[in-house]
Amino acid sequence: YSVFIKPLENRMEISATFDDGTPGDLMMLQSALNSIPGQHKYMQTCQYNESTRQVICTWKQLAQSVKANGDMYSAYLDSITRVLRDFHMHSCCNLCGSTQSLDYYCANGRLVVTCPSCLNRLEQELSAQRETAAQIPEDRVHGILGAAIGAVVLALLTWILWEMGYVAYITGFVGMTVAVTLYKKFAGKISMIGAVICTVMCLIFSVGTNYFCVAKEFVKVFAEDGKYVQALKESQSGLEALGSEVYALTDEEVRLNSDYSSKDEFLEAYNEALATCRTELEFAENHRSIPSCMADMSTILDNYDEGGEIRGNLTECLLWGVLSILLVAVFMIPGIRKQLQEENTIRVLQPMEL
Repeated sequence: YSVFIKPLENRMEISATFDDGTPGDLMMLQSALNSIPGQHKYMQTCQYNESTRQVICTWKQLAQSVKANGDMYSAYLDSITRVLRDFHMHSCCNLCGSTQSLDYYCANGRLVVTCPSCLNRLEQELSAQRETAAQIPEDRVHGILGAAIGAVVLALLTWILWEMGYVAYITGFVGMTVAVTLYKKFAGKISMIGAVICTVMCLIFSVGTNYFCVAKEFVKVFAEDGKYVQALKESQSGLEALGSEVYALTDEEVRLNSDYSSKDEFLEAYNEALATCRTELEFAENHRSIPSCMADMSTILDNYDEGGEIRGNLTECLLWGVLSILLVAVFMIPGIRKQLQEENTIRVLQPMEL
């Protein structure tokens, strides 16, 4: 029998047909196959598909369980083929049921067993599909819109998790999946360029959202009615109110009542403190919007992030966001490349692939 094991899909396909089947044979066959999954905890279903002439078995964690229980799987495969032999079934062409001159092919990314006559027809159909697909361009304008929606989903999820106090570990996975899916839906198909567009857009939105979240917090700090600004104004008012008294002090009074050795040194410190208050208030006034805070984020963190806690949180979120996006891209882009290579094509399977 022709057996295809597909670990990524958690399924096994066995091509088989009756010598001269009847509806009664089909019902009895299905009954016999239905009894097999109960014999093994990893097997979920075992059914015969009359249209494709295949016994299709689905498993839980096929790759892992086969590796751990190879002998057991061999025994259950024998039990399936024993049922097929009891019903006098033979390996066959998936398209017409012929049992003569069979060979194994990958057609349009799907594993099939076919005879020479069906192979010719299949090649003609795929050739026509290639010509049709070539005439339909990839609508990148609408594709970019789909990718943008996915990136917005990523940004919203990142913001929500930030507000909840969590590091956004999963946002890249979710955002990239949505972006690629919607790009393909809106553009009609996806190319390698489309996959790169999705990746770049998700990276931009991920980095931008993390900076947005930090900037939003500093906007609150620099607000007109915020505690920080009110404290600066009180300090400035207090210093300005003492101006006349400060300038009236003598060197002797300065030495007796402060750590300064002269009036000039004391006045220099006083003017510096007053200038600092004014500079800080001007800086706060100029950074009461999220864009202005994002533009000067490095300066803000250098001056207002004592201990580096905010910078550390931002760096962690940026790294996890970028890493999750790149991981999805690393695993997804090769799959897209393979899909493009196999789309509407047919090739004979090599011995090492069987």
